[in-house]
Amino acid sequence: MKLHEAIKKLVAQFGESIVTEVRLANLLADLNGYQDYPAMKMVLKDILKAEYGKKLFDVYAQNSQKAISESANYTQTFASESNYKEDLISYAFDCILFALGCITTINEPITKGYDPYTKGNGDILDNLANQLASLQKQYLDLLDRLVTLPRNIYKDAPGYYSTDALNKLYAVEAKIAVIVKETNSTVSLDWCTDKRKEKLEYFKKQKADAVAKGLSELKTQYQTLLASLIIVPKKLGIKRSGFYDDNGENKLSSVEDDIKLNYYNMGKAYDDWCEKEKNNYLAKYHVESKSIALQLFAKIGIPAAVVLGASGTGISYMTSANAIEQFEHTISLGEQQATVGEYGKALQLFSDAKSNYTASFRTGHYQDIADEHISSSVNDATQLSVKMIEEGKLMDASTLLSSLPQKVISENQQFSEQYNSAKSTLDKAINEGLDNLISDISSNHGKLSGTAKQKLVELLKINPNDYWLNFIKNLNSATL
Repeated sequence: MKLHEAIKKLVAQFGESIVTEVRLANLLADLNGYQDYPAMKMVLKDILKAEYGKKLFDVYAQNSQKAISESANYTQTFASESNYKEDLISYAFDCILFALGCITTINEPITKGYDPYTKGNGDILDNLANQLASLQKQYLDLLDRLVTLPRNIYKDAPGYYSTDALNKLYAVEAKIAVIVKETNSTVSLDWCTDKRKEKLEYFKKQKADAVAKGLSELKTQYQTLLASLIIVPKKLGIKRSGFYDDNGENKLSSVEDDIKLNYYNMGKAYDDWCEKEKNNYLAKYHVESKSIALQLFAKIGIPAAVVLGASGTGISYMTSANAIEQFEHTISLGEQQATVGEYGKALQLFSDAKSNYTASFRTGHYQDIADEHISSSVNDATQLSVKMIEEGKLMDASTLLSSLPQKVISENQQFSEQYNSAKSTLDKAINEGLDNLISDISSNHGKLSGTAKQKLVELLKINPNDYWLNFIKNLNSATL
């Protein structure tokens, strides 16, 4: 088990404060935490004995981000105190920070083996090698900690290094280059550049993977919406083409915009994927006008043929086919409008379908179909308006009733009664609203309460020229 993983496991078992205790060093031995770096046992034990674990934990308890920067200072201090190799000390502090959740990546030390010590002032070349290892570890840590990461990995640029960050990296690079040139080190002069390029490529891949995953998730979301939002009307047992209302189109459009953005972030040209998927899905629920006509003929034409004779009915049907197709198309458009609550437009379309159908085939029957749709829509519209009134949505109710074509309403006594009843309910609610406003003013020393102010605004939308409503508005103009 890696050392940082072993410490994290012990933190989960004994709590975070375990990083302050000397026994942590012995517990790690039981988990084979020193397997990769045997020298770390001595280094970590002495760090804990010198109470640097407690110092780091105390800073972490106050500010986890400050603990990261403070660990670099503790590394320098303990290195001067102990004569341990600096890359090993840095690694020890990094492992503790990882276990506490302060950092998510670990750069392992360059030094391996059992000897954790520098050679003091004795062997200059060996000291240079130790310094090189320490600087390499420092450089790798800076690559992780100085990077500017995207806040939104889908929309922002991948991770990069700012000018200030690059200056700090260049300072370490210069030191590494000097040591490499002065020694017979196998480390390449391009080591720093290569490591920085590796990090930048990693950040690019990170973004590319995230965008690709996000695109896949968005496509799945789009397909789910296509299935859940489609409206498939079916009236009188006749199947009609599916469609998406304005609400559905808006939801699909929002996801489509995100999909196009992900294509852009991936550097790919958008291939009209959404349009193709949508068209394919609509095709599954498309019903040809001829098919609708055949369904109708199966329901009413065949029975009629049995009664009247197949030849006469068939001829009449064939000569009326175009008119039937137009009738069904108009009825279908009306159904779509009714489905989304546009009852005024629906009624006009149903009325047009009725008046425009003058073909010889079952004229009365088709007009009855139109009448049934008109009756159903008038009933739905008036009931909905009454519900709106009961909910206090007087303006919505007024708008709905005003949208109903009066010519269609006036042609039928029952429709007129339904409409007048709903209109009367609305007028009563408006009058009661005015009375309530006056009562509210009386009980509030000439001023309107918050709820009453909202009611006044609602009533003014309906009757903007009403004398008393405007009188009350002017009286309370300072608070409206």
